[in-house]
Amino acid sequence: MRLHLHTKFLRVLATTLIVLTSVVLLDLYTSGTMSNQLARTAQLGSKSEELFSQVDRLVAALHTDALLHVSAETADDMVRYEGEIARGEADLSNLLDAVQNGLQDQATLDKLAAFRQIWQAYARIRDDEMLSASRADRKTEARALALDSGAAGAAFGVAFGDLEELQQASAGADGARLAATRQRNAGSQDILAFVTLVTTIAILAFGIWASSQMASNMQSVLDAAQLMASGDLDWRVTIKTGDELESMAELLNRITRNMKKILTAKREVTEQLQRESSELKLTQGLLAAEGQRFAVTLNLIDNGVVTADGKGLVTAINQAASRLTGWIQEEAVGKPLDQVCHIVNQQTGERCNNLTQRALDSAGMLGFADRTALVARDGSQRRITSAGASIRDSEDNVIGLVLILRDLQRQESPS
Repeated sequence: MRLHLHTKFLRVLATTLIVLTSVVLLDLYTSGTMSNQLARTAQLGSKSEELFSQVDRLVAALHTDALLHVSAETADDMVRYEGEIARGEADLSNLLDAVQNGLQDQATLDKLAAFRQIWQAYARIRDDEMLSASRADRKTEARALALDSGAAGAAFGVAFGDLEELQQASAGADGARLAATRQRNAGSQDILAFVTLVTTIAILAFGIWASSQMASNMQSVLDAAQLMASGDLDWRVTIKTGDELESMAELLNRITRNMKKILTAKREVTEQLQRESSELKLTQGLLAAEGQRFAVTLNLIDNGVVTADGKGLVTAINQAASRLTGWIQEEAVGKPLDQVCHIVNQQTGERCNNLTQRALDSAGMLGFADRTALVARDGSQRRITSAGASIRDSEDNVIGLVLILRDLQRQESPS
């Protein structure tokens, strides 16, 4: 069966890729999960510690504001401290809510609830008794309440001590949770390393076994390919394995035959191009000779002859036309015909406009008025007669024009 080797190779490759991909994905997933768990646990512990630090500072600040209220001498100061206490209580409530959201064990949550109750008891004594006495100008009573032996001072001491216990309990719970997470991660890493090692050994053994089955036949095909690469196109490889290697051998044979055909065709094309190149050079030589004869003939004509392309730009001017116009061949080529051949009415001096367009539009020879004069480049004038005609190709497309100038003054002068 011709597809046996192909199917076997695909199976080997697919099995290897699937196993490797599974191991890699499992490794990535497990490592990522463990890292995320460890980072999340550490982050929760750090966040909890930061929140408790903020709570600790805020609790101390609230009690300090209460003491400053008792020591205040003016009503404005007392109002200001009361506002700071109110804002601080709102911030403390938000901080405690954030702490509660981050706690996970029930024991710490119970301690947090107990601290809230203790703090509320302190806040009632502070607001209803100590601050009330301070506002009523009963400073001595208020100071007595604020002392450590007073109701407010004792309540604050209990609340602050309970806060420290709560903070220690939270830190202990975070540390235990972090240690447990690390221990789980270490066990998972050991299991994953063992699975990876076993899988790698299995894949290597399977790959060695599969490659050895194809090595000898592949060497035969490789030898044939090397012979072809060396330029031996008369060599043929014959393999009867009944699989893709046999198909590859037949393909190499077809490539050899096609290469020989291509080389033969290339030689034929090269010879044809060489023949056409020789013919082209001969044609170019004939055209150059014909152009030279045309230029010589054009200069032997007594009348001025000027040729232009389909856009009315001068392409050639003979010597007679150069004498009449004052333009030499090198300067006139590429200039507009109406600029080189400046023809005017002899009586009125008006310029004969649209000379180029009239010649291009004419179907045959177009004669111009006899009473005309040619204004040379230096400004001198000579009486002339002129005629023009368009030059057309085999499909009657205008490709240029020719203008003939006859010098009447030269013909009338005695010889």
